[in-house]
This record gives sequence, structure tokens and C-alpha cells, in this order.
Amino acid sequence: PWDDEKGANAGAAYLFAVNTPPTVVAANDPITVDEADPATNQGYFDDTDGDTVVVTASVGNIAQQSGYYGQWDWNHCESDGPSGSQTVTLVATDSLGAQGTTTFDLVVNNVAPAVSIDQIADDAGQVLGVDVDVVLVGLMVYLEGSFTDPGAMDTHTAQVDWGDGSPVVNLGAVTGDLEAGHAYADEGSFTVVLSVKDNDGGIGSAMAEIPVVDPADAAGDSIDDLEELLGDPNVNEDAAEAIQEAIEGLDGGDGGQAGNGVLDKLEAGDTGAALRKLQDILEDLEEAEDTGGLDLSAIKAQLALIAKAAAVNAIGQAEVAASSPGEFK
Repeated sequence: PWDDEKGANAGAAYLFAVNTPPTVVAANDPITVDEADPATNQGYFDDTDGDTVVVTASVGNIAQQSGYYGQWDWNHCESDGPSGSQTVTLVATDSLGAQGTTTFDLVVNNVAPAVSIDQIADDAGQVLGVDVDVVLVGLMVYLEGSFTDPGAMDTHTAQVDWGDGSPVVNLGAVTGDLEAGHAYADEGSFTVVLSVKDNDGGIGSAMAEIPVVDPADAAGDSIDDLEELLGDPNVNEDAAEAIQEAIEGLDGGDGGQAGNGVLDKLEAGDTGAALRKLQDILEDLEEAEDTGGLDLSAIKAQLALIAKAAAVNAIGQAEVAASSPGEFK
């Protein structure tokens, strides 16, 4: 019955609809990726009231099906690990404003720098493994390297270990191209290691073998190169004669038995005589080039380095002798 005071049916019951928040579920937790690699996840949303749902994420991008039920897809790319690791929150909001949430962890791993040794060159700029097979004791060797790192926010330092027991060289803060130089005091085969470390502790390295010989051994290699050239049928008689004179100058007369070649002088410690003979040999090779139309620049460069190495080693020995007890400095 109607109640005049209450203005309603006194015995009536009233129903009020309650909006139910939507549900959102992530299929994967955690999501683990390397820095700069795309991270993806997916899942579904549902609204039991049939309200339209929109899914958003605290970071990254969401693509979803329209309506009250369907799949969502998430993607994101973090440029730095592990600092980009975080908890991602997904919010599903229906058309009446009710919200449901879920979370998953995004784990971003640091990636170590990728390092390369691009080339190693001798004191004359000849590239090891391309122009020459060895470098000489006492002369500078120059390393060029580079590195990459997908972590765009990373900073880097670098160092070089020349592999001969000398102190590791710290190159300090670096940004891309790397350069270093070193002179080996002894002959042998040494492994040089170039390392780059990022600010997250990742370390990348590259290594290369450097064969180091003394001037006498290098002169022997030059003899082998010249003798091989003599066997070329395209070398004319005049050029062959000049090349033979160069060989005898290096190895000594009478097939190396005369004891008057560069090898003999170097072994005897007579650096001055060895240098004079090397000058004569370079003139012989220039004559071979002129008369035979040959390009002997690589052999001449090697002989010039032999002369330089012999002189450097002789100076080093003199300095050691001068600094010995009882000697004037």
C-alpha cells in the first residue's frame, strides 16, 4: 500500500545493480630479456557485466581486442640492463570506471660489450697478417680496435694486456674506436688481449697473436722472399742479377760462407757494418725495380725496419752498458 508519509509502497523491495570490476590476467611472469631486445607478453581480460574494457600498462604498449572479453598483447624495449628491470602493472578499466589490475616482473639483463681487434700494424704501417707476417723486437706495434654495446646508456673503460709480462695498459674511458702502441723487448709469440668493461660490470675481450722476431731472423725471412722471387720466370736477367746481389749482401758471399753478410754482422754485434750493407742492398733492390719493372716496396720496407730495429737494439744495449756499476752515465 502507498504510504503518504514515505511516498512509496511501504512493502516494496528495491534492487540496486553493483558493477563488478573487470579481470585482467598475464600469461607469463617474469619476462626476461637482454637490454635493447624487445620484451613481449600477453594475456586476457574479462568483464562479467559485459562492459567494454580498456587495458593499459605502466610501461610499454598495449594492443587489445575490443569489447568486454578478449586478448591483450604487450611490448616494450629497455635500453639498459639491469637498471631497466621493473614491475609492470596492467590496469583493466570498464566503461563505468571500475578497475582490475595485475602485475608481472620485467627482468632486463646487461649485455657485455662485443670487442674486436681490427688490425695490428708495425712501425712502418704495414698490417700484420696482410703486409707482413712478423714484427721486430724494439720497434713500435700499433693496435686498432673497436667495440659495440646494445646498452645505449652504458659507459665504458678499456685496457690492453700485451702478453709479455709488461704492465697492463689502462686506456681509460672510451666511446668506440681504440688505439694503443707497444714495443716488445724480446722475440717470441705473444697474445695481446683487448678488453672493454661497461659500468654494469660486463666485460668483453678480443685477442690476437703477435709474432716478434729479432732483426737477424727478419733478414733471413727477406732472403727467403728474394730467393722465391728469383724463381719467377717473369723476372728478367738484369733484375735477377740485382736481386742476387741483394741476397749475397744479406747472407754473405760464397753462398753464405764468406761471413760478410748482414746476418753475419748482426750476429757479431757489428751494427754499423750491418746498416751500411743494408743501404747497399736497398740500392740493389731499387735497381731491380728499375730494370725489371718490379714492385719490391714490401721487401724494402721490411729491410728498412730491420735497419731501424738493429739501431734501436744497439742503442738499448749501449744504455744498459752505460748504466752498469762503475760506468759513466
